Amino acid sequence: MQLGFADVLRQRISAIHNLGEALNAVGKLDALLSLAALPDRFGSDGCYPDLGDGSQFFMQCRSIHNPVLYLKGASIGNDFECTGGTPRLLTGPNSGGKTTLVTSIFESQILAQLGTAVPALQYEATVTDKFVFQGPSFAALDEHGRFGTELLATREAFLQATPRSLVVLDEVGDGTTAEERNDFAAAVIWGFSKIRCGVFLVTHNIALADRLSREGTAEVYQMEFDQAHPTFKVRPGISRCSNAERVARALQFAPEDIDRILRERGYHAT
Repeated sequence: MQLGFADVLRQRISAIHNLGEALNAVGKLDALLSLAALPDRFGSDGCYPDLGDGSQFFMQCRSIHNPVLYLKGASIGNDFECTGGTPRLLTGPNSGGKTTLVTSIFESQILAQLGTAVPALQYEATVTDKFVFQGPSFAALDEHGRFGTELLATREAFLQATPRSLVVLDEVGDGTTAEERNDFAAAVIWGFSKIRCGVFLVTHNIALADRLSREGTAEVYQMEFDQAHPTFKVRPGISRCSNAERVARALQFAPEDIDRILRERGYHAT
């Protein structure tokens, strides 16, 4: 039986001694060279972080950018800080920059602990022992349904967290009634505050933000909008505006679009 080119190539590669180790070393070298190049790529907008060994999480930054967006030339700097024991809630409409801001902090903390520069004019933080990033998950729904699936993920994040951990949560308690959702989410954030880790919650839940702010459990911030357009700047307070209509119109699925589609398809009764 004559072997094809791919089979011959596979045989010859497998016969090369220690090839796997060599390729692994090349991959690590490539990653290290990329990290070494970051200070020059960030330039005057970057700095080497000041990392400490505190007993609980602390982070303070000035003009922090999202690393990926900065390298693409499309990032806005923000000043922000977080102290363990006081969770930060980020509110605001869709496409306002909430998730971008928390991923900026999350990714910059990772870069800092890898020993390279971060895209900020100043970055001071505690060395983190665990990174936990929980977002909505719909691909692995099990017999518990959406609420149960996300509850298990939140429970795992809670069990992993220590006072020096950095935890990012994108919504908590989806998949149940509004009242139950608020009670559950408030209990989760209160629990994380007692662990005294660094916690960021991205949420559209204004009632939850009002409750946690009133109870003093968390500090609440909003992504600023200027005449319905995002500035991608963060400031204290609760956002009470919605960007849903603008997004729906951009996707051509606003109420007037639904009416038009029904008429075009002959379903609309006059």
